[in-house]
Amino acid sequence: MLINLPHSGKIFMSTPPVSANPPSSVPIFSTTIPTASVATTAAATTTVATDTKKESESEHPPTSTPPLMTTNQLEQQPAWLNEWHSHVPTTVASSSSSSSISSQTTSSDITLMQRQTTSTVAQESFLESLPPEALCNIFIQLQQPRLFNTSLSNVAKTSKTMYETALSFIHRDSNGRTYKTMHTWSDNIQSIRENCSEEDFRISSQFILHLANQQKTTPNAEADIYKLNSFCFDFSNGKHWDFQIKVLGKTSGSFIKINASAIGMEALQTTIFPALANSSDSNILILDLSSNALSAGNATELLKLIDKKNNFYRINLSDNPDFSDNPQEIKEFYNLLFGKIRPLYHLRLKNTGFNDVCVQSICDSLKHPHLVQTIDIDQHNASDTHIEMLKKSLQQHTAELSYFSSSTSSIYSIPANGILADNIDIDWNALKREYDELQQEYYSTPQVSIYSEVTKKLRNHPITKLHERSIQENDPDSDDNDFDDVLPVD
Repeated sequence: MLINLPHSGKIFMSTPPVSANPPSSVPIFSTTIPTASVATTAAATTTVATDTKKESESEHPPTSTPPLMTTNQLEQQPAWLNEWHSHVPTTVASSSSSSSISSQTTSSDITLMQRQTTSTVAQESFLESLPPEALCNIFIQLQQPRLFNTSLSNVAKTSKTMYETALSFIHRDSNGRTYKTMHTWSDNIQSIRENCSEEDFRISSQFILHLANQQKTTPNAEADIYKLNSFCFDFSNGKHWDFQIKVLGKTSGSFIKINASAIGMEALQTTIFPALANSSDSNILILDLSSNALSAGNATELLKLIDKKNNFYRINLSDNPDFSDNPQEIKEFYNLLFGKIRPLYHLRLKNTGFNDVCVQSICDSLKHPHLVQTIDIDQHNASDTHIEMLKKSLQQHTAELSYFSSSTSSIYSIPANGILADNIDIDWNALKREYDELQQEYYSTPQVSIYSEVTKKLRNHPITKLHERSIQENDPDSDDNDFDDVLPVD
């Protein structure tokens, strides 16, 4: 059969077989033509046999129906992953429809039955065409499994419109503001590492005390103080508190270390922390509260005075041996410390009676992204099971791509950038189990070859590489996390 098409040229169709048996008195003609595929304008003549259906089908199998074009129905996939382009000219589509209807009305010999199909014109979906509410939900999902990964940045790079939309998200949406704030904090943590060595703090402390010792200071000398990048205010020696508090009140956007070791709870509560509460919010605080005979209740009272500022990055509570004696106070303290997002990345708890109640309190409070990199727990009383539980909790909620390990004196993170992909949810338990099994096999095999399969697997295992990185850096309290391809926040 030959069908002439006005727009699509000619299509040759096979003529159905004619049975040897005589046709019935009322022949039945049926030709189904998909209206979405071709447009027919010529009449077709077809002879159809009415003998036994099985006989006819076995001798001449029917020609398969032309396939229909439908959109790729992939469930739980973003729309922009399913883009396909199949443009059908409007004139062809409309002509197909009108020609089909015309054939039905003009031909009395052929019955045209329309197949129910979807539209042949592809609906192109672009991410930027979605409403802002939908985009915000997508951006939030892109921040999983860790707040800091490159997914949001990669989406922002797809077009200028998406870049502007992503920036709008981090400035206006509450989840976006969390992303922006914590990135600022992580940059500050890196800056602490680069600008706040103990030597820098020692020099600044000596300079401040030198000026305080002078009976008269020139305006230029006082102005020179504020040119310092980092300040160490040493209250532990009991000298020149008024002068140091005066300088503290005038600093802003600076790295501030407060050495308040062994001065007692009363001085902390009445002098030091009120001064901190009146200082600039833009300062980056490092607090040394060691050897003050503090309880967890005392520490809670002090931190509440500066809680709204939320600008303390390191806290040293070491050598307060009765700190963990009261379980209720412990729960309140760690809930205050870990109950909301903070820039805190280093917590020293050496000789504080750190125990299972402390671990449980931290785990119960830590339900959001955090930047914690090191917790010093030297001389702790916690069980191995609870230490492992704390490691898993820190691992689960970390904003950074890091692996948490432990020693007898601390729990610390190892940056995993460049070793593992940052945009997937990593099963650390499975990786650790695999690593332990490889180690067991390696050490149980006598005279194992360096070229053996188990040696190769162990050498290239991610956890092996992470431990090697930790050894190379030779510093478990490493702040050298670099976050590649992060979205600019300004």
